[in-house]
Amino acid sequence: MNVAVHADARHAVRQIADRLQRKPDRSHLESARAAYDRWRKQQQEMADGTGIIGTAYSAFINVQDGRIHPELVTTTLSDLLDDDAVITADVGLSTVWAARFIETRPHQRLLGSFNHGSMANALPQALGAQSVDPQRQVVALAGDGGLMMMLGDLRTAVSLGLPINVIVFNNQSLGLVKLEEAEMGIPPTATQLDNPDFAEVGRALGLTAFTITETDDLEPVLRQALAAPGPTIVDVHTSPNAVSIPPSPSVKQAWGFATSTVKELFRRD
Repeated sequence: MNVAVHADARHAVRQIADRLQRKPDRSHLESARAAYDRWRKQQQEMADGTGIIGTAYSAFINVQDGRIHPELVTTTLSDLLDDDAVITADVGLSTVWAARFIETRPHQRLLGSFNHGSMANALPQALGAQSVDPQRQVVALAGDGGLMMMLGDLRTAVSLGLPINVIVFNNQSLGLVKLEEAEMGIPPTATQLDNPDFAEVGRALGLTAFTITETDDLEPVLRQALAAPGPTIVDVHTSPNAVSIPPSPSVKQAWGFATSTVKELFRRD
């Protein structure tokens, strides 16, 4: 700190603004915007499986069972949210999908455990946000591992009449842990989940429940769930092979993934 200023921010900013000189050179800003637009285009291609990047990514993650792209779940949901919706996201890949594909509008709010990384936060945060404003749209982006830890709180939503919407990324694995293992060259170990039928569990607990297994059903079913009265749960079967590609992948990370894949193949044999 060079100069400590104690002042009313409104008056201080005005006086500072009077002393600033406008800089007409916008090259840095435009370069940053262009880079961001290219990145957004790549992310969208990965979500909907179009273009060179999207086609290659689809071929990679659909090797196992052709389940739904989790990126597409989030981009589809983003377009359906209310302008003042509150979105909560579990730690792990749910946070990645929310950060990359929810195009947050000015009056929307995104909540998560971004500092502490506390697992299973989306559902309790959604309950808290909904209790503050029962009329506001609240959507929890829950990982299947996180939801299993807080499953009983689905009944809390019913008991308290809180109309939250729970979207479950059901990839039957602890996705981010699986990726971290792969980066270290370790084949998937203790990351598989033996999930129940989340929609049936939700119905038994009193929620309106939906299951999505086909990409074409994403938009209509999500729209129906968001419009339903009372708490809802949507069990979306997403690909366990989906990966969060870092902005600048390193050779070390690539080598770790390759090593992990080879080890997994030998283990299957």
